[in-house]
Amino acid sequence: MTRNSGSYRKSFAVLMAVVLFFICFQISLQHLAAQTRLANPSKPVQLASRGTRLVQASFKYGPTLPVPGQEVQFTDASTGNLTSWQWDFGDGTFASDRNPSHTYAEEGFYRVTLTVGNASSSRSRSRIVTVSAAEAKVEASFVCSPSFPTAGQAVRFEGTSAGSSTSWMWDFSEGSTSADQNPKHAFLRAGFYNVTLTVTNGAGSSSLSRIVTVSPASTLSADFVFSPDSPVLGQIIQFSDRSSGSPDSWLWEFGDGVSDTISDPSHAFAAAGSYVVTLTVKAGSDSSSTSRTVKLTPTNVIAAASPSLEDVSAAISSAGSGDTIIVPPGAATWDQQLVLTKGVKIIGAGVGKTVITSGYMATTANTTNPGNALIYYRPAVPSDSEKFRLSGFTFDLNNMCGLLHIKNGSATAIRYNRIDSNLIKNTIGYRTIIACGTIYGVIDSNTMDNVGSVLGSYGINSTSWAYLTFDFGTADNLYFEDNVITGLKTTPHSGGAGGRYCVRHNSYTSPKTTGLYPWYDMHGNQPSGNHAIMGAEIYENTVTMTEAGKGVGIFDHRGGKAVIYNNTAITTGSVSQKCREEYNDGSKLPATGPDGQPQHVSDSYYWGNRKNGATLISASISQTVNYGGDKGFVPQENREFWNEKASFDGTPGIGVGLFNDRPNSGAKGLAYWATDKKILYRCTADNSWEAYYTPYTYPHPLRNKF
Repeated sequence: MTRNSGSYRKSFAVLMAVVLFFICFQISLQHLAAQTRLANPSKPVQLASRGTRLVQASFKYGPTLPVPGQEVQFTDASTGNLTSWQWDFGDGTFASDRNPSHTYAEEGFYRVTLTVGNASSSRSRSRIVTVSAAEAKVEASFVCSPSFPTAGQAVRFEGTSAGSSTSWMWDFSEGSTSADQNPKHAFLRAGFYNVTLTVTNGAGSSSLSRIVTVSPASTLSADFVFSPDSPVLGQIIQFSDRSSGSPDSWLWEFGDGVSDTISDPSHAFAAAGSYVVTLTVKAGSDSSSTSRTVKLTPTNVIAAASPSLEDVSAAISSAGSGDTIIVPPGAATWDQQLVLTKGVKIIGAGVGKTVITSGYMATTANTTNPGNALIYYRPAVPSDSEKFRLSGFTFDLNNMCGLLHIKNGSATAIRYNRIDSNLIKNTIGYRTIIACGTIYGVIDSNTMDNVGSVLGSYGINSTSWAYLTFDFGTADNLYFEDNVITGLKTTPHSGGAGGRYCVRHNSYTSPKTTGLYPWYDMHGNQPSGNHAIMGAEIYENTVTMTEAGKGVGIFDHRGGKAVIYNNTAITTGSVSQKCREEYNDGSKLPATGPDGQPQHVSDSYYWGNRKNGATLISASISQTVNYGGDKGFVPQENREFWNEKASFDGTPGIGVGLFNDRPNSGAKGLAYWATDKKILYRCTADNSWEAYYTPYTYPHPLRNKF
């Protein structure tokens, strides 16, 4: 026992000596660091140690207890000179943005891991995110129709709030309230009314106020227009009420013994001649009438014997450029592609009356190959006077092909193109309509259902960039307006190769289970592919996502110049906007157009784009290219593009409001959208404003010409 006790005492003494040695060593290191800091306080001291970390991973998120379908914002809080971020959201999805947002579809516990790094090291941090099925707090939002009512006119208010509301309270600010979800209300006097909606559920309440401008009531006065204004025999004519004074009933008498009582009827006359069409409108006990003469000419009209491909082709063969082909009611299956080399107007008997089903199977899906469309139109001799129209059909493409491919390889535009008043369905995997070349005109008043890409608009690459220019608000564009798209399964609009498009006043409904990213696409140059798009205008469109929690990327802007404004995404998912540059313009010459416009994003403005009509969405930069020199990285906000600023005082960005509220001063490049004039003003130099952009005539003039 004595010998063992002595051994223990010796071992204990050795152990204590080792501990004291390390304590003294650490004190010496700290003393050395302190002396070094005193000698050179501006230079940080880094002690060589096996535990030294160059980066430290950390993040936070909110809300801290999200519910399924609710957007969760993740925010990087890491330290170090970071160059990369990798997020694993724990549900099989990933992201590489620094501060991404994410939506969980189901309740549960998700292990979220952030890995950050730089050239020398990387670190990871994980946290458990609990997604609970507890009720989400509502977010108030609403729209009204008409947007600018007159005194005494019934206004329909529709709640578009996010979340599941259990009660609604509307305050119309003139002593009237309503607890209905979607009430109607008439303001008896002209003025500005601050309408407030408060919505509530078990998680809380939310309120939103908007100004409704009510104009003075006008005297009841009947008026109407019709399209086309020079119809031919057998052509369907669209009549549109333009009466003032808020009529509540209509009586149309077409002068051939036929009448109608809807506000905007269509009608086809059975014989050539002149017809006096009379519209009588009523509002309460008041009434008013007006008449116009419609003259139908019998010339240059060829009637196809049936809707079959053989009979339609035979009628087209016997027609001259600009003639009208009338296709009668009936149904037919087209097993081959219809090829047109001259501009003609092909007019069916109307939706549901002339029905064409595709039996034609395209060979290559989702490309710009002309063989992918049921109808291929390429004029042999393009000219400004070439006229093409496709109207009054139901087209069921059977998910076997797209509908129409228009091609013009010349810099001389074909500008009289109209595709209208059709039902087009089942084009999954194919572009419904694609325009390749210098093609202007309008695509309007169509219904498209169960479709993939809706419109691809492409130019002719170097030819377009070498010889053409792009200006906002002109007839030199392909317009897509007043169409209704349902069952949308992928990005509906894209453009590139020196192309252009304008999309306005359309409605989209999408059940896409992965979200719609993006809604609108504008390509930049691709060294092994196409040149960039030249320009785009995108405004006053609405998309509704029917799948809970599925988000929308309003646009992905990679090239050309654009104005994108007053678009609404209705969704419980995330909403974003993206601007970026992928490749240097020098890789795809010419790098600029004749007027100096670069292929990369430039002179572009985004404002009024909102989630659920309430939350303003700004564009972020997701990718840049270093051009070197004074130009540096492209794009840059407030140089290549500008976002709306909620509080605008003449500092960089875009302001929105009445013209008289525009600041007197401002820096070069910033802009102001005057809501009462519908004009975008821009500073061409410091404190020097000019009218920069005015939307092109709406409805498009071709809708009243043929």
